[in-house]
Amino acid sequence: MAHCRAALADGHSLARETVINPAVFDFALLQTLVADAARLAVDAMRRAHPGQQLNAFALVSDDSAMTIGPMANIREALAASEYGEEMLWNPAEWAFDDGGAYFDSAYRLLLQAHRDLPFDVDFDTFRAGVFEACIAALMQLDAEGGFGTGAQRDAGVLLFEVSDSAALEGAMARLNPPAVVARFEAWMASWAQ
Repeated sequence: MAHCRAALADGHSLARETVINPAVFDFALLQTLVADAARLAVDAMRRAHPGQQLNAFALVSDDSAMTIGPMANIREALAASEYGEEMLWNPAEWAFDDGGAYFDSAYRLLLQAHRDLPFDVDFDTFRAGVFEACIAALMQLDAEGGFGTGAQRDAGVLLFEVSDSAALEGAMARLNPPAVVARFEAWMASWAQ
């Protein structure tokens, strides 16, 4: 509480006040915070790059589930890339990462598992829950039409990635329409040849 009072005294405003139970992590709140932040990040990217067609959006976390950040790409960047189709499936190669600041509230919620605070949630449960909250948030925005509908949605890619880790099983199919999944599977098959 002393940190909160000091921040308020420094001119910051209180956005949310809650009592944290160290035996429980509020994954539903995290999903809401991530969905709100992703919505704002997509809007910010579209405002920052008017006239360019956003064709890929991802949330990226790390193996310790401490960070969540947005990445996006546009058709023009994909067409100009020397890496071709490979670029589409690799958010680290994408052109934009605008909007990371919108994830501050989600990040602060995650800190309870990473700071010297009482935290009794099993790490594997925490990690899986954080990643699921991110995927669910993206699914929510997709259902709202945030990434287009019909042919427009079929032309775009939605991903959740964990940096320096293997892809999460099933995430691609949960986040994308069959046309996108088929495109990804065809690209993967081309690497096997």
